[in-house]
Amino acid sequence: MPLTDDEMTALRAGADRRKFKRTLYRSHARLLLPDLDAIEVRTVDISSGGVGIVSPLNLLPGTPCEIHLRFRKIPIGMENVAMQAQVAYCVLSGREQGFLSGIQFVEPSREALKAIDRYIRSIPEVW
Repeated sequence: MPLTDDEMTALRAGADRRKFKRTLYRSHARLLLPDLDAIEVRTVDISSGGVGIVSPLNLLPGTPCEIHLRFRKIPIGMENVAMQAQVAYCVLSGREQGFLSGIQFVEPSREALKAIDRYIRSIPEVW
């Protein structure tokens, strides 16, 4: 299914401002927002600067949040990572059946960045 005009505009704007290489990251995550219970979201891609998600809610850009991610550990197990973040953009996506949102990490810890880097290095380059 082709992208809508709104999705293309959001993607172009994001591509113009991107500082970090993105890697495909299809998983589930939890997003904690001010004054709301945690919501379950799907991840789309990740970089050391942020993560793309699909949310059931229309998130206001600039909203502070906390994102909880999980990564497979080699050779076995899972690694949980929580980071402070903020919503960079949010656009309704029929293709993803939810709100496609960019979540920008805010001062991620060294340990969190190492976990993301290990994940990115474990994935073959496809973009």
